[in-house]
Amino acid sequence: RDARAESQTLFADASSEAKALALSPEPIELGRLLGKGGMGEVREADQRSLRRAVAVKTVLDSNDDGSVSALLKEAWVGGALEHPHIVPVHALARAGNSPAMLMKRIEGESWAERLDAHGCDPGDLEGHLRIFMKVCQAIAFAHSRGVLHLDLKPDNVMLGAYGEVYVVDWGLACGLPGRSPEWLHETTDILGVAGTPGYIAPELVAVDTAHIDERTDVYLLGGILHFLVTGTEPHEGESLMLQLSAALMSLPHSYDEGVPAELVAILHRALDAKTTRRFENVEALRAAVETFLDRRAVDRLIGQARRTLVHIAGLEAASDALVEPQFLECEFAAVYARQQWPQSDEIDELEDAIAAARFDRAIARRRPDEAAAALTRMRRPSALQREALTALQREVADRAKHLAQLEQMSRELDITLGQVDRRRVFLALGFVWAVTNILFGALTRTGIFPIGYPELLTEGVLLVATFIPIGYLRRETLFFNRANRRLYGGLIATAVAVELFWLSAFVSDLPVDHALALTPLLYTYCFSALAITLDKRLWWGTGCLAVAAVLTGLFPEWAYELIGVGGFAAVVATSRAWAAAE
Repeated sequence: RDARAESQTLFADASSEAKALALSPEPIELGRLLGKGGMGEVREADQRSLRRAVAVKTVLDSNDDGSVSALLKEAWVGGALEHPHIVPVHALARAGNSPAMLMKRIEGESWAERLDAHGCDPGDLEGHLRIFMKVCQAIAFAHSRGVLHLDLKPDNVMLGAYGEVYVVDWGLACGLPGRSPEWLHETTDILGVAGTPGYIAPELVAVDTAHIDERTDVYLLGGILHFLVTGTEPHEGESLMLQLSAALMSLPHSYDEGVPAELVAILHRALDAKTTRRFENVEALRAAVETFLDRRAVDRLIGQARRTLVHIAGLEAASDALVEPQFLECEFAAVYARQQWPQSDEIDELEDAIAAARFDRAIARRRPDEAAAALTRMRRPSALQREALTALQREVADRAKHLAQLEQMSRELDITLGQVDRRRVFLALGFVWAVTNILFGALTRTGIFPIGYPELLTEGVLLVATFIPIGYLRRETLFFNRANRRLYGGLIATAVAVELFWLSAFVSDLPVDHALALTPLLYTYCFSALAITLDKRLWWGTGCLAVAAVLTGLFPEWAYELIGVGGFAAVVATSRAWAAAE
C-alpha cells in the first residue's frame, strides 16, 4: 500500500518526515513523568489552546524508526477508534525533535497496579469481571473496525478514579486483511514474534499469520481472565524461551476447587491452543462471562431464599403479617432466577422448597385451601403430604358441618329474629284484649248484660280463632324460626288452657267471679314458663300479670278490667324489652 510505504520512509528519518505529517504547531511543555516503557514514556502536560490537562507520549529515541512508527501507529489507531473504553487521542504534536501523541489525561492507575496493590480475592472477582467485560466491549468495537490489539494485559488497561476503563497501548495493533484502514499493517505482514511473553497467543509465537485474527485477542483476554482467577500470568517460566514454549503448547490449566466450574470452562475455551476451539469472537466471550455473573447473582438469590425458608420454619406461631413478606421475597427470588436461568435443577428445588414451606404452614394453621394450592405447585409431592392434606380437609369439612349445625340451631333458637313484626302484632292483640275485657267489666258491673261462662268461652274461641289467621298471614316472621314458633304457639296454648279452665269451671258450677279471680294466676304461670324456656324478657310481662292476679284477688268486682289492663301491660312491657334489643 502507498500509505504504508510512506510510513516506512517516514521512519527512516523520523525528525525530518514528521513535518510532512502536518503535526500540530502548538508548543508542548512536558511535565512530570507518569509512566515509562521500553521504547517511550508518558508525561503530563497542559494543552494551552483548550486549557486542559493532557497526557503526552513520546519515544525515548527519536532516531529509532521502530519506536517512532509504533508511536504514530498507536496515535492513528487511537484516533480511528472512538469508543468510551479506548483512550481518546487529541492530536499529534512535536516534542523536541520527535512526534508526540496528545491523549486524554487519566486520573487513575493501571489495572495491573490495582491488582498488585489489592489482589483479586473471590470477594473482588465480580467487580474485576465487570471491568473485564468493558475491555471486551472496547476490543469488540476495534474488531468491528478491522483492528486487532495483540498485546492485551492488565498493564494496558487504565482505570480512572470514577469507574472509567480504558484500553491503551495499541503499538502492536494490526489490521485484519481487507477490513482495516489502509495505513495499518495487516496480520499477514507480521514477520516475527510480537507480544508480552506471559500472555502471548500460540499463533503469535509461531508467527502463524493464517490463524492470527479476532480469536487471537480472545486468547489474550483469556490470559487476563486467568490472571484475575489465579494472580499469575498464563505462561510462566524462568526464561523467555520457557515462557514462549509454554505459550506455544498452551496446555489446559488446572484451577483450585474454589473456582466455579462455569468460569473454568470459559478459561479453558478462551485459552485453547487451537483457534477453532476458542470463542468465535470477543462478544461471545463477553456474553459467556456476563452469563456467569448473572448466574452467580442467581446463586446468591437462591442461597438467600433458602436461608429465609429456614428462618420461616421457626416462625410457626408468628403472624401472617410477619411471615408473608418473607415468602414473597423467596418467590420473587425464584421468579427472577427462573428468568435468568430457565432450565435449572436448583431453581426447581427452590420452588419445591417454597411450596413445601407454604404447605407446612397451611397445614399447621389448618388452612386446607392454601395447603391444596401449595401442593399443586410441588413437582413430586410425597404420599405423607397428600395424606396430611386429606386428613385436614376431612377435619375442616367435619368442623364446618358441625358449625353449620350449631349456626342453624342458634338461628332456630334466636328469639330476636322477626321481633319487630312480632312486637306490632302482639301490641295490636293486647289492645284488643284490653278493650274487650274492659267492655265486659262495664257491662257486668252496670247490669246491662252480665257476662257469664258462655260469653267467656265465646271470647276464648274468638281469641284463638284470631291467633290462627294472623299467624298464617305473618308466618314469614311469626314462624321464622323455632323460637318464634314456640312463642306464638305458647300464646295460643295459653289461650286454649284458659278456655279449658273456664269450661271446667262452667261444668263444675264454679261461680264466674271465682274463676275470674284465678284466671290471672294461670296467665302468670304460662308467661313464666315461656320466660324460662324461650325468652327471659317475658319476665317483664310475667310481673305485670302477677300484679294483676294480686289485685284481682283484692278487688274481684274489677276482675275484667284488671285482667284486660294486666294483659295489655304485659304486652307493652315485653314489647319495650324487645325494642331495647333492636
